[in-house]
Amino acid sequence: MLDAQFVCQGIAAKMRDPSILNFKKLDASLSQGTTGIALFYSLMHQAFPRDGWDLYAENYLSLSLERFRENRLVQCSLMEGFSGLGFVLNTLGDGHKTKKLQEQVDEALFISVRRAYLDVGHRYLNDSTIVHPGYYNIDIGLSGIILYLISKKNSADAWQLLKESLELLAKVLLVKKRVNGKTYPAWYMSAELINFEHKDPYFEGGFNVSMPSGISGALIALSLGVKAGVKSDLVLKCIDDISSWMMQAFTAVLNTGYWNSILSSDGSMPVLPPQFDLLRQTWAGGWPSVLKGMNHAASVSDNSLLRSFAGDLCKTLLKDAKILKKGALTLSIGMAGFLCSAHRLTNENNDSTLLNTTVEFKNEIVRAYDPYLPLGFQQCLMDEFGNIQWQDVPGLLHGVSGIGVALLLVQNKIKDLDFL
Repeated sequence: MLDAQFVCQGIAAKMRDPSILNFKKLDASLSQGTTGIALFYSLMHQAFPRDGWDLYAENYLSLSLERFRENRLVQCSLMEGFSGLGFVLNTLGDGHKTKKLQEQVDEALFISVRRAYLDVGHRYLNDSTIVHPGYYNIDIGLSGIILYLISKKNSADAWQLLKESLELLAKVLLVKKRVNGKTYPAWYMSAELINFEHKDPYFEGGFNVSMPSGISGALIALSLGVKAGVKSDLVLKCIDDISSWMMQAFTAVLNTGYWNSILSSDGSMPVLPPQFDLLRQTWAGGWPSVLKGMNHAASVSDNSLLRSFAGDLCKTLLKDAKILKKGALTLSIGMAGFLCSAHRLTNENNDSTLLNTTVEFKNEIVRAYDPYLPLGFQQCLMDEFGNIQWQDVPGLLHGVSGIGVALLLVQNKIKDLDFL
């Protein structure tokens, strides 16, 4: 019978040659491109340092760098820009030939962050606009930058930029707007920007709760900043403020068992097709990553209700987790994403039910591995015309690299990745 270690090594062996991956169709991003593949190889090097996987990580990073140099409109974000490149370089450590490249990335990044995020943040403080999730989330926002800066906290320049970024993010997320006689955080009203088709049910505002694209990612970044040693009453106040709003909104989830990644102040939600029930179990839009955010917040907050609330939410929603078996295997919307979030929750809460589900999902992924397929797994995806088709996908969020990362994590071969 195959085991998880065999599957990880099999995936890594299949992707050693970028030419078989139709490289021309891959971008340089951490989310679904060559940088995400490089992260998988970097983590394989952590898990099996004598096997030479770091050489393949460096190879894919070189490809990413070529792509970034070709594209003059490169973001500095974590998932789509060159912060992701820097993050992977950092996981390889200073002992590699990548050290000089790391210094170049950091120099460019620090300048870009001030221009693209800090200056924009000050404008948010001075006008009446609502705060778009793209400013504060992990995917393309300041929270992703903060997670990278935390990994570089031993650098004096990175530490200073980290403190400035955390303070400004907290100030922006604490801004309040008044609508129809009621007061809401500016980020709370941002759902209308990203879910315009659901505007009517959210006339008083709503918010995206997911980790990569919503407020849970900001909660994680703020909490980890405090854990890293940044002392700020403002940041702690922001953590408590976000946590309170989330607990208020999730009371509706506990009472009804109904989930949507966009929640409004009174729990009202649009009627969605039955397949959206699957969404609540996923890393991309569901409760596993939300609970991860709540647990991080509880570890630095004096709010005694937060951890118990997160535990209650976990017990309420865990019973439906097996619905993911009907879906994909990927990190973004499948069992691999559940594993990444559940691994931390299992360790922190010592929950036997969660542990059993984690083991069950790990075994299910291992059974799905086919060594005769080009990349070991095939993903069911929708093409540009809306047709379902099976594809071999190498990337992190939607492909086999993310599956491999999740399996390394649940084997305790690597350290927890806080942005997954």
